[in-house]
Amino acid sequence: MEDITQNAHSFTNLIPLLIIFAIAGIFVPLFQRLKLSPVLGYLICGIIVGPYGAALFVDKIPFLSKFIISDISTVSLIGEIGIIFLMFMIGLELSFRRLMEMRNLVLGLGSLQIIINAIAIALIVLLFDNSPIISILVGISFSLSSTAIVMQLLGEQHQNNRPVGKISFSILLMQDLAVVPLLVIIGAMSLADSDTSLPLVLLKSMLIAVAVVGIIYVVGTKLLRPLLGVLSISKSPEWLLSLAIFLAIGIATITHSAGLSAALGAFLAGLLIAETDFRHEIEVMINPVKSLLLGVFFLSVGMMIDLRAIGSHPFWIPASVIGLFVIKTICTYLATIPFKIKRSKAIEASIRLAQAGEFAFLILGLAVAGGLIPKEDQQFFLLVASLSMFCTPFFTKLAPTIIKTFPAGANAEYQSVSPEKDLSDAPKVLIAGYGRVGRLLGATLESRMVPYVAIENNFDKVKKLREQGHRVIFADSRKIDIWRHLNLDSVKVIVIAIDNPESSEMILKALRTEWPLIPIIARTHDTEHMEHLYALGATSAIPEILEASMKIATEVLEKVGVDEYDIECEIERSRQNAMLQHTDTV
Repeated sequence: MEDITQNAHSFTNLIPLLIIFAIAGIFVPLFQRLKLSPVLGYLICGIIVGPYGAALFVDKIPFLSKFIISDISTVSLIGEIGIIFLMFMIGLELSFRRLMEMRNLVLGLGSLQIIINAIAIALIVLLFDNSPIISILVGISFSLSSTAIVMQLLGEQHQNNRPVGKISFSILLMQDLAVVPLLVIIGAMSLADSDTSLPLVLLKSMLIAVAVVGIIYVVGTKLLRPLLGVLSISKSPEWLLSLAIFLAIGIATITHSAGLSAALGAFLAGLLIAETDFRHEIEVMINPVKSLLLGVFFLSVGMMIDLRAIGSHPFWIPASVIGLFVIKTICTYLATIPFKIKRSKAIEASIRLAQAGEFAFLILGLAVAGGLIPKEDQQFFLLVASLSMFCTPFFTKLAPTIIKTFPAGANAEYQSVSPEKDLSDAPKVLIAGYGRVGRLLGATLESRMVPYVAIENNFDKVKKLREQGHRVIFADSRKIDIWRHLNLDSVKVIVIAIDNPESSEMILKALRTEWPLIPIIARTHDTEHMEHLYALGATSAIPEILEASMKIATEVLEKVGVDEYDIECEIERSRQNAMLQHTDTV
């Protein structure tokens, strides 16, 4: 009986998880149904179920205690894991090569944006009788934007691979990289009154950071690819997911233990895997987990918003939030001017990046722990940061209206914002299956310099084909998420070259549901299966047996001396008759 009681008690500890899953599975989709951002849904739900929402009415309505989450620390921990997976996915979508190609925007624009915003915000905070140290800390923390919110909104609006998305991502990436030295500086500042000199602490911390990142990069690049190749003999997808999660959290733990940002470690893990042939498969596997955990992060931000505090500062808090958006929008736009970015794109990116970010909670928390800022001041600034994140979806919707009030800029867009020169990033043809038929098609496309990408789920085959220069990725084309992660904006046609009829039908049905207008050409064994593929929405279905017979007939007629024009007419007539005969028997 005692065991049953203990088990019942342990199940009550799962109530916060039940609430989280209910929010993710029921309420957030309702927000999407109302055409509101899921980010906004999580933030609002966080306010309601947190200690400053429904919990305030528990004394009058005790039943509400069943629907609130009182343990913010657990939710915050899960949310931090969400940030780790977000940074892991960002690294996964990049590569060291692409990162080098974007270095002008990342290092140039990103650094300038941080410096201009930090100085402007610090000066304004100083004008309101705050100490220089508080002003500097607030300027630094508020100069950083929310990677989680901005990237989520860009993804929802399919802007990741467009100019605004690339500008925003470049700045966010530099901000994430800048967190490392910023945390080191704040830690050193907290030790300024001790016997240890500030420059010595900074130098030591920087050396540790360089050493840790260097070791992770060298060891990772030397061991990861061979390790994945050896483990790929397992046909079960669980090993790949488990290894990806292990790497993301493991390297994040290493960097965190070394005094660096856990987010930086996760980003490095993603970059390392991006250099392998498993990146697309892992990306599809991790994405649902990342989305859920990231939602928990937004939930934890909402739980920290105390609406009563707004009543204590009915003017200054709303004014600070609006002022922050205005200042950061102007400063970020000014930072884009030297890089000759098109004005409309620069303004839109500046508006998207105008909120405070998740690192404000980390930086100000460390500042309080180090005695650099009073607790009450921290609460005020954290509330401003939380509300700025909450308001981001609303301010983003104002971007088109704001852009229209400014004349179009004459400057050409900066070159680094344009898509990569690698044709595999902007394919015109996608091929599912790269066996005999797929390779012949690929060779034809290459001879005509038509960019394509082929999807193949045999790793050994992919490895050999990539060594030979073929544009092939390792992934399971039956998973619709694989196709969603590819850039279908430029795709003119999809070819299903798989020899398995069931898999072909599964892929065709999923593609036609998701992209009803893209032409799809499917390979089939015979005319019977051809009709079924047409019924599922194939633009064209090519039966192998029929075409092989027509090819043989052509060769025979040529050998017996039939005129070329007559051969073409006869072959076309025979092909049509075969089609009609099959139709009549169906």
